[in-house]
Amino acid sequence: MSSLKFFTVKGGVVAHFPEMSKNVFVTVDGDWESGFSDQFRACGVRRLFINYAHGWSGGSLDFLHEIADCVDELQVILVDPIDLHPIEQLSNLKSLDLDVRFKHSFNFARLGSLKRCAVSWNGNYSSLLECGGLEHLYWYGYDGDTIPEVQFADSLISLRFAASKFSDIAGVAQFKTLKELAMTRNSRPFDHAPIAMLTNLEFLDLDSTRFHGVEAIEGLSLRYLHLASYSGALNLNFVAGMRTLEEFATADLRGGVESITCLERLENLKILMLFHSKVLDLDLSVIKRLPLIQYVSLDMKRGYNVSLKELEALGLCDEWRLDAVRSNIVRPSDAFE
Repeated sequence: MSSLKFFTVKGGVVAHFPEMSKNVFVTVDGDWESGFSDQFRACGVRRLFINYAHGWSGGSLDFLHEIADCVDELQVILVDPIDLHPIEQLSNLKSLDLDVRFKHSFNFARLGSLKRCAVSWNGNYSSLLECGGLEHLYWYGYDGDTIPEVQFADSLISLRFAASKFSDIAGVAQFKTLKELAMTRNSRPFDHAPIAMLTNLEFLDLDSTRFHGVEAIEGLSLRYLHLASYSGALNLNFVAGMRTLEEFATADLRGGVESITCLERLENLKILMLFHSKVLDLDLSVIKRLPLIQYVSLDMKRGYNVSLKELEALGLCDEWRLDAVRSNIVRPSDAFE
């Protein structure tokens, strides 16, 4: 027997759109049945998740027209293909997640209230590029060589690319209002220098085997910087001038980090994490000279001949502290959690 289930979540989309029925969402276990529409309206919840992992076994989204005026957030994550056209009727929709096989064109332009979108890309979603007013976009699997021109360039706050195939990112310069950029698991090397054009950027997450031109970002007023997967020994001198930096993290830097000495200039740094990234010249006294540092994580499996006891004595390695410190560093992409 099918049923509606109610779940409570913390943070995420709710933090960015508090009008979305506080922190409750509805999932469908089974297929949509007669009477569910009245139940959905009566509960006052405006967030609906159609997800195979939550038990969905229906074959159609045609029921959406019955609740078209009272759905603010919709998530459709399915293994089997399904017709997405009924979603186009949701004129009040503010947040949409799509991870489903779909062989026909989809008209994003009809979703005039859309502010947040997460899509596993295919060519049938090309109308997304004309969706003005979008503020948060998670773009998975885009297969173009370059970043295309979009209608939401002047409104976008957060942009996350994953598993893309860019060879040129010059198009990123169109996002003048962007505060957060993530580019992870790109299959081709590219010049990172255009990122320096994003003068409002505060959060930057880069995952690349080659950081071509990354030094150009040293003039940005970043609060958060994460660098991962670089194959050479990384020189951090370009980070030293980022006096606004509050969190700096690396991961899987196969050649390691040359030195952290230059980081002593970062008077606002609160969090330092070097995962799977050996520091070739490690001077722990640098960390103790950082006036606002509150949490440090170093990968001790990489052969350091030093002790962290001094840092532990200062409470800098207690993981419980990490969440407390991060609670004051709210990222635009929290809308995707």
